Order: sequence, then structure tokens, then C-alpha cells
Amino acid sequence: MKNKNDQFRMFAGSQRGFTLIELSMVVAIIGIIAAIAMPYYRDYVEDAHAAEALEIYQAIVEETQAIAQVAGGNVCDFPRYADGAVSPVFLEITNKGAARLLSLNPKLWYPNASHFSTESTGTGRVRFEVQFGGVGAQQVLRVHRLALHFKKLGLFNRWAMDLRSAAAFTVYVGPCAP
Repeated sequence: MKNKNDQFRMFAGSQRGFTLIELSMVVAIIGIIAAIAMPYYRDYVEDAHAAEALEIYQAIVEETQAIAQVAGGNVCDFPRYADGAVSPVFLEITNKGAARLLSLNPKLWYPNASHFSTESTGTGRVRFEVQFGGVGAQQVLRVHRLALHFKKLGLFNRWAMDLRSAAAFTVYVGPCAP
């Protein structure tokens, strides 16, 4: 009768593992696949971030236009003052637009670089605009990518700042001509 050690040796000797070369080839193939897939994944993620900003912009446009229409105004040429004081409708639009922009993810969009503002039309009236901005190399790239999305949609207005470490651009709220 064979002892247990002999049986173990027979069993262990009949098994084969992977060689170092085989394992190295698998790791190399996985690395090549990852190197090819990573840029596509990064583009997919950045497009999702841009979609979030576009969605917030669309919500601001809809809300602002609804408030302006109820007040009998136009978002592209809205009176800032009523009866010698700042119009309550103007304040409502400004506050709601600013509050909506606060819902941008602060990890993705630098909070102090994105804001809701106005531009004077020169007649005591204003047009509303949203500024998207970022600070730091990664956010600057994100801002440029978002600007391309707005340009494709025909909504891009102008660059407010475009530096290596910070970038910001503005978009009119509504169908305003520059």
C-alpha cells in the first residue's frame, strides 16, 4: 500500500501552472487593452460632466424665461429698475439663477468661477448670462470641452478669461444676440 506522501507527490507532479512568460504576456495584453480604452473612457466621463452643466443651463433658461414672460419682459432686454428701485422680478431671476448654479458639483466645477450675472444693454436694461469657469489644469480642460459643447449648440457667447491655470466663458440665457 502506498503511503499518503507518495499519493500527494503524484497529484502535485501532474499539475502544471502558468510560466512566468505566459503571465507576463497576459499582463502585457491587459495593459495594451487598458491603454487603448482609457482615452475613450475619459471622454465618456467628461461628456457626462458637460451634460450635467448643460442640463443645469437649460433649467436656468427655462426658469428665467418663464419668470420674464410672466412679468411681460424679455430675457435679452430686461429692465433692471422699476419705479426707481431694483425690480423685484430682476432680483427673483438673479437669485434663482444663482441658486441653480450652486447645484453644480463643486468637485468638478470650481464654485467661485461659475456664476449667474447680467450684461448691460446700454439702455438701463440687461441681458442675463451664465459664466462657467474652472481653476486648475483639469478644470480648465473641462471648461474648454464644455465650451465646445456650447459652440456646437450655437450658444457660446465669449471667453471671459482663458489662461493656463484658469478659464471661464459666458453664455447668454435665452436666444440673445451678442
